[in-house]
Amino acid sequence: MLLRPLFVACLILGVALVPGNNAPVQAQTTDSGSGQGGGARNVVVLENRVDGRLTTRGQVQLNRIPGPTAGPANVASANTSCTDCQGLAVAFQINLISRGASSITPENAATAINAGCTRCYTVARALQYVIQVDDPTQMPPDVSRLIRAMNQELTAIQADRTIGLDQAEARINAVLAQFVDLAQYLSDQRNVQVDTTSPTPTTTPTPGSTSEPATTPTPSPTASAWLTSPTDPSATPTTASA
Repeated sequence: MLLRPLFVACLILGVALVPGNNAPVQAQTTDSGSGQGGGARNVVVLENRVDGRLTTRGQVQLNRIPGPTAGPANVASANTSCTDCQGLAVAFQINLISRGASSITPENAATAINAGCTRCYTVARALQYVIQVDDPTQMPPDVSRLIRAMNQELTAIQADRTIGLDQAEARINAVLAQFVDLAQYLSDQRNVQVDTTSPTPTTTPTPGSTSEPATTPTPSPTASAWLTSPTDPSATPTTASA
């Protein structure tokens, strides 16, 4: 689901722009005791102004929403303003919602912008799972594994100074492909901007497109692991950027 432009702007204005300079990725968990689960927001904003470098920023959020109303928002925004550079913002959100919820209105959006760029390549990716369960306080095993895998891979990507944007996305897609049973719950929004003075990069096929939700990923035998997450995914995870 795409967020309304005004709503996206309000969310982004509420989060400071942070350069993706290998700062640690932040992962977080909201639950019934936090008072935020029903309308939790996961907003990832990347701004790259470093010439000749790929910068990435990602965040993993798990929400447990036992109440009657669930309105989580997941937003990825990437802004690139440099020469021969690339930027990747990834917002990853899993929402466990009670089967008894009467109002479920998740919003998911990705926005990529090139401003004053020369040969820039920018991608924003918003990955949101909305899963209804009998008891949101109980973590399904496959969800637990997905959180760990994505955390491990994001951490590895952000720590790798030799990786390119296409390779980074291929590794993200490989993680998603390991969990095809959860694909029916996934909204994958991907927005891409390529500077017109540069040739279109050769990209690895991804589940998303610049204007439409992604299709169901296919299994991959070479999937790799992601960001480092806690042993118990129900605890506050940790996210990393590179």
